[in-house]
Amino acid sequence: PPVQVPQIVINEFLASNNNVNADEDGDYSDWIELYNRGNEDVNLENFTITDDPDDKSQWKFPSVTLRPGDYLLVWASKKNRKGSELHTNFKLSASGEFIGLYTPAGLVVDSVTFGLQETDISMARIPNGSGDFVFTSRVTPEAENKQALPPGEALSFNPESGFYNGTIQVALTTSIAGGQIRFTKDGSSVKPSSKLYTSPIEISRTTVLRARVFLNGEPASDDISHFYVINYKGHLPVLSLATDESNLYGSRGIFDHYEKKGRDWERPVSVNLIELNGTGFRINAGIRVHGQHSRSYPKKSVRLYFRSDYGTSKLHYKLFPKKNIDAFDKIVIHSGGSYDQYYDNDKWSLLRDPFCHELWREKGGNIADYKPVLLYINGDFWGIYHIRERIDDHYLEDNYGAKNPDLLKYWHKETPVVKEGDLREWNETWNFFKENSLRSDSRYQQAQSLINIDNFTDYQILEIFAGHKDWPHNNVFFYRDNFPNEKWEWILWDIETVFRSYKIKTLEWATRDEPRYDISPHDDPGVLWSTIMLRRLLENSDYKKLFINRFADFLNSVFIPSHMLGIFNQMAEKLEPDIPLECDRWNVPVSQWYAGVNLIKTFIQRRPAEMRKQIISYFKLPGQATLQLNVNDENMGRIRINSLNPSNFPWSGIYFKNNPVTLEAIPKPNYRFVRWEGANLPNEELVEINPTGSMNITAVFAASVPFISVTYPNSGETLIEGQIANIRWSSSQAGTNVKIEFSSDNGAHWQVVASETPNDGSYQWVVPNILSNQCLIKISDAADGDPFDVSDGAFSIIEPNNNA
Repeated sequence: PPVQVPQIVINEFLASNNNVNADEDGDYSDWIELYNRGNEDVNLENFTITDDPDDKSQWKFPSVTLRPGDYLLVWASKKNRKGSELHTNFKLSASGEFIGLYTPAGLVVDSVTFGLQETDISMARIPNGSGDFVFTSRVTPEAENKQALPPGEALSFNPESGFYNGTIQVALTTSIAGGQIRFTKDGSSVKPSSKLYTSPIEISRTTVLRARVFLNGEPASDDISHFYVINYKGHLPVLSLATDESNLYGSRGIFDHYEKKGRDWERPVSVNLIELNGTGFRINAGIRVHGQHSRSYPKKSVRLYFRSDYGTSKLHYKLFPKKNIDAFDKIVIHSGGSYDQYYDNDKWSLLRDPFCHELWREKGGNIADYKPVLLYINGDFWGIYHIRERIDDHYLEDNYGAKNPDLLKYWHKETPVVKEGDLREWNETWNFFKENSLRSDSRYQQAQSLINIDNFTDYQILEIFAGHKDWPHNNVFFYRDNFPNEKWEWILWDIETVFRSYKIKTLEWATRDEPRYDISPHDDPGVLWSTIMLRRLLENSDYKKLFINRFADFLNSVFIPSHMLGIFNQMAEKLEPDIPLECDRWNVPVSQWYAGVNLIKTFIQRRPAEMRKQIISYFKLPGQATLQLNVNDENMGRIRINSLNPSNFPWSGIYFKNNPVTLEAIPKPNYRFVRWEGANLPNEELVEINPTGSMNITAVFAASVPFISVTYPNSGETLIEGQIANIRWSSSQAGTNVKIEFSSDNGAHWQVVASETPNDGSYQWVVPNILSNQCLIKISDAADGDPFDVSDGAFSIIEPNNNA
């Protein structure tokens, strides 16, 4: 006879439970509802339920009887309990997966495969017990499934989030017939027991207002928050985070258990950003504590996760005006790090890390952008924070288009921490540098095929200049996209312990091969591996020249004291009006902030000159030389020096003696380079000079002869008319008749331009009509037709035209 399968069905499930119903621990765990639609009692002992189709026996039921018409709630919490509540040993994924119910013999009783889920929206069989699965905001654990609520705006606030003065009245309305609105004003999530809305809510102080619609005691809308800032005294955008106090403190609190990491220590949070112009965003997210040592301080950094578990899988908002990125999977709300917790001395500034990122932005460096805000948690002010990009695979794809990256981080050990991908490609790169000298050009070329030399060099220069000692063994992010010919690049992150002692010898620190306790008493022989790459590269003479010149380029551009002070003062002025609020929140005198700011300014003013001294000493150079560059007419062309492209002339920079620099004359359209003046240089656009002292060099440009394009009627052919003028020539063949010919079709046809008998001196000739802007020129003895050999000096073009 056929085997009879019990009439038990998976009737409803919730894979993203934020506020619907809590288990016996007070946790909003996911759950699966079973329903007996048959006519007989069913004992589920040794029945199994699973989220893995390849493991039918993942979790077994104890002896529990389900009578006809009864419901059974099974918590998918991974707590693995079989007591007063049933808790499986797995969780449900809001991104979609499988649920299967089986008999002790392994026969399928019921199963469902589902896709992406939304927070507090269940999937239920409608009609109850027999229909197809549909999404419904009318969640009914252990009760009959009912038709979904009608569409429309479930809940609205009037007025919405913003800055207000005095006392305001906030009216709440719902389009759900028979729906009850409940609300909280302390940041906590809205529950069926929360206060019932009956009339407009009076708000006279800065408040986060959360509300939700319930129908017959069941959630019928999302938990929505708005933030009202009353009598605002700040000058920065406002960020509000709202969550149950138990999510921050107590046995489940992420602030009390700040050392805990991972998804188990992520809690739901409602987020509002209000820009100064009143725009912004509202979104639900997950929150975790962020950072390493700074986790232990009262002012903590946090990380926000945007995913479908909380309602929306991404934050769609352009947070950073200087980047064209408007979607984020996660962001960091940064307190400033460990250094900015030392309020009792001049380390505190809230500026060092973002300032360094701003400097490297100018040089095209890989940075995590920032946005200063005033942070409120559950309506209480928490101080000045910076919203930062989170460095992960999404960051790499959004910023650099990396589709399949290896993202690694050095954290005190030679083997880096894998953030994305694996170590296979890096191990090959690391072993190459570790095991090979790069003195030979072939080895250096191989190194260039593995890493982005310019990016690596600029990254080293910035860290060295800033005086970073908690590096290069720590706080180092680097990545490579896993495609052929892709190279490793470095990303700036966590550079807060800098800009203090302008005399610090971080060039020696970054290249040391033995402990330097004179630089840092806490140096460790176990981290000397971290300097190997730069040491190996500096063994190569070409790279050493590149490194010195690139450092000089930085010192002559972004590291100019007046330029740095301009950037720093602008950033400091943005925070300064709100520093009293920060000081009041964390009980510190305002003078401490000014002390930290002044220390950075002193570093900015004195570090460049000190850095030049250290470079001269370290590389044993004879000194420095000032190069002044000029052009005869800025409308005609410009000069590039090494990696710099000055925009205004005359331009002056300090370079190092006996370390050759590269100059390139770059004419603008319709102009040509003629010669260099002020130094004995070949008349070539690209030259190398060795500064032995101060030099003043000018690039001379001249106009090119324009060509006029005329189209013959009805033919489609183009005649180029004009002349190549100012071509002067001389010949040592005095008295010899010289014939000059040209061809515009690669020698198929030759046309005589001139036939002259030169004496001493130089001569000029013109080409009256040319059918192309390129032509071949032939110079020969008119008498016998033998060509003159240009190389033996018989004939030379003194001043060629670029169009010839």
